[in-house]
Amino acid sequence: MNSGYSGSYGKVRVNMVDFLPQDFYFKALEMSTLDEITQALSGTSYKEDIDALSPSYSNPELLEMAINRHLLKKNRLALATPPPMAIELMKAYFSKWDIENIKSVISSKLLDYKLKENETFLMSFRDIPLGLFSGNLTHEDFVNIMSLGTVREIFNYLAKFGYGTYLLQFIGDQDGSGAVSPLFSALDDYYYSRLFAQMKFVNGDEGPLFRYFAGEIDRRNIMLSLKARVLDIKFDIVKSDIISGGFIPVDKYREFFDSASVDEMGGKIKPFYDLEEPLEAYRANDSLNSFDTYLKKINYRKYMPVLRTQAMSLGSIFSFIFTAEKERENLRAIVMGKAYSLRNERIREIMTVG
Repeated sequence: MNSGYSGSYGKVRVNMVDFLPQDFYFKALEMSTLDEITQALSGTSYKEDIDALSPSYSNPELLEMAINRHLLKKNRLALATPPPMAIELMKAYFSKWDIENIKSVISSKLLDYKLKENETFLMSFRDIPLGLFSGNLTHEDFVNIMSLGTVREIFNYLAKFGYGTYLLQFIGDQDGSGAVSPLFSALDDYYYSRLFAQMKFVNGDEGPLFRYFAGEIDRRNIMLSLKARVLDIKFDIVKSDIISGGFIPVDKYREFFDSASVDEMGGKIKPFYDLEEPLEAYRANDSLNSFDTYLKKINYRKYMPVLRTQAMSLGSIFSFIFTAEKERENLRAIVMGKAYSLRNERIREIMTVG
């Protein structure tokens, strides 16, 4: 327990009561229309978000925007709470939103499609929110980035934030018109390297948080491996995309790739993660989404109880952040599932309740 976190802990503790109860998601699943869900959310802490956006948007965009806006407020609260020794770590964590948006902008340049923005979100050409402006780059920064002509120019602009200098080494003498996979993997590697580096300078009680992020790296690498198996992509092609820092040693992935099927790969991963539950879902629907959801769930359930009990610590702040993110994921799964007329059983498969 660190008294430097006392103010932070008090703020997040008070705001924990705003989170939706678990049974809200299951009740929302049984609702027939998005308007019913909107009405139900208007009786919660989402009321202000819905009221602010309803003059300009209708469903499903209204709910999508309100859910994202609500998370943005939670993120700002969390970023305003940590003591000085944790500020750089918090910035490193929230840079994931920058990276998500940078990936979208790079893709738009290479695929020649337009993006738009408003004060809170990066938008697709269909006015669908893509990413939050919730990192270290501002709305103005993304306006400037989107106005640039090439990927190299984007990297040069990003150099002052650290991303660009790191990424320039991956495009060599080209103008950035090649494959995006190495660039995106480089961004992920930069993100986790910076995150782990900042954790070394905090308080000494960040062990559970370190292990949580190691589990997230495993999830990323496992999903990359499963997708490659389905597409019959060889290990040598994607080996540079596998990043270190997880519980599974990087050299183990070569063994995983020596599999004739997703089932066989799942069996080889079993010493680290028992994937029988998502394998059953995959056999039924040929979708890899169940693996991603399952790995999110087990990581969340393993470390969240520990983080929640770390009163007046970094863990207490991150438990607040992770709870807010899981709430967003579950609500978005329901909203988009209803918007696309998915069966409730299918929506449950992509929810991370718990």
